[in-house]
Formats: sequence, structure tokens, C-alpha cells
Amino acid sequence: MPTQVIQACLGAKASYSCPSNNGLKTRQPDFVTAAAVKCKACSARATVTDLDPQAGKFWVGLQWGPLMSEKGAFVETDITSYTVHIVDSKGRILSTVGEAPKVKSTSSCCIANMYSYTAAGTLPAGYNKFMIVPNVGAKHLPMGILSDAILDVTAGLSTKITGSFTMKVSNPTLFKTDKKVNAALREAIADTITGVDKDNVRITGVTDGRRLEEENRRLAAGSVKVSYTIVVPETYTGPAIKTASIVPATLMKAINTRVAAKGVIGATVTEAPVVATVTVKSVGIPRTTGGAYRGAQMGAFVGVAALLAMFQ
Repeated sequence: MPTQVIQACLGAKASYSCPSNNGLKTRQPDFVTAAAVKCKACSARATVTDLDPQAGKFWVGLQWGPLMSEKGAFVETDITSYTVHIVDSKGRILSTVGEAPKVKSTSSCCIANMYSYTAAGTLPAGYNKFMIVPNVGAKHLPMGILSDAILDVTAGLSTKITGSFTMKVSNPTLFKTDKKVNAALREAIADTITGVDKDNVRITGVTDGRRLEEENRRLAAGSVKVSYTIVVPETYTGPAIKTASIVPATLMKAINTRVAAKGVIGATVTEAPVVATVTVKSVGIPRTTGGAYRGAQMGAFVGVAALLAMFQ
């Protein structure tokens, strides 16, 4: 049963407490048992670099490896996804920024970047770190891996490129709803544009595109429109990103390769995409006296010995 994975990753005396002054009926209780979580990602990139220079906004790339027990055995079998949260200095969840689907792998080695997620949005009050929590269906571990403290970059310029492409596909529903396909689209765009990493790319929407002829609709074929945003920092040294940077045939091949690698069956691009004109703009303010960063608020770390002990 999937719950066996969670039971195996928790100590026998795992317990919680509810702070009397939290004032929030929906807040989850604190996990307070030291060293009770017995599983963690075999590797994770702790440093997070904010690519959005607007105060209070963030754009970061997160990477981590598969779940491993304290005995060194991989325990990914029943993992269904990982949820990315922003937590405060006590490890309490402030906001949820997204979910990364399960990645299938037959490797017996730790793949440090097997999982990746590009997170973007507005920082909540009291933000401190990102926490990545493994899920087993509707259940999840009480704690997850932590990033270093979030540093909100508030000076400098980044370039934001927004665009879209429309393409004929074998199964529009999978392209619109499957998180693995969504991740494949993000990676394929990065594969297609020289100098761009998947950390720089986010898929902002997959919607219905132009309908095909009646005979094709009977075969469940159709088209989808994929909207995306790319952000590159002022340190970016690659060629200027423009509409011609995305070669349709190259993008089609990259998407089909990435989708197949994720084990998704029946989701293929059947014709080269039609790439819309991109919009390019600068965001942020020019630096004057070097980089400016606003560190996360640091409070007392009361009642979270477990949060630290689990990663030692």
C-alpha cells in the first residue's frame, strides 16, 4: 500500500503540536519529533537565485534528486509528486507555489537534477525558505527538504520574454492536463533556445488551439496553444532571444523527445508548431551601487528541532 512508504519514512513516535496562539483554524499542526523523518532527497540544490529583480516577486529554479531512506535505499516507488511550498522561519507553510510530477527512472545512482521546478510569484509575509514535500496520492510526509534562505533581489534588470505557439497534437487533453507533459514542454523550449536553461522557462498556459477538420476530430486529434514566459538575468550572455530563436521543427522534435522520456503514451506533436511573435521587455531597476537584496525575516526557531534534525 502507498501508505507504507510514509510509515517507513516516519519514526514510531512521530508527533505534532498545535500552538495555542496560532489564531488560524486551517493551519496544520507543527511536527515536533526530532529526527523522526527517515527519508529525504538523495541530493538537492539548496541555493536559490532570484531572477526577478522586482521587490516582493520571485523567480527561482529548484532541483533535487529522488527520495532515499536513511539506509541508502531509494523509496520512490509509490511517490506520485512533490509539492513546493514557501515556509516561515518555523517551517510552517505560508503558501504553495506548485507541484512537480513523479519522474520515472531505472538508475541506481543519485541523479541530483532528476526533479526540477521553476517557481515564480509573490513572496508572502514572513517568507523564509522553500520546502519540497513528497506526496503519496492524497497523503504526504509532514516535512520536506529545505532550500537556503530566500533572498529577494530588488535591484538590477532582467529580460522577460513572453510568447506562444500553436501545434497539432494527437491528444489535446493530455497536453492540457498532464503535469508530465507540462514539464516536458518547459524542458523542450529550453532545449530549443541556445543559452536558455529550464530554470529560465515557465509554461503559463495550455489551451485549445484551432480546431482541425472534421475527419481529424473524429480521431481525437486537435490543436493546442502553449503560452510561456522566459526570464534571463542581466548576466545572460547568450544571443538575443527573438521569435526566430524558436525553430518549429527543432521544437517539435524536442517536445516529442521529452514527452516520450517521461513515459507519457499517446501525446505527440504531429506537425511543426506555428510560433507567434514574442514580446521582450526589461523588468526591474538598474543597479547603482551593486546588488541589493532583502533577506527573509528571521525569527526564533522554537519547536522545530525536527525540521533541522531530519536533514543532519
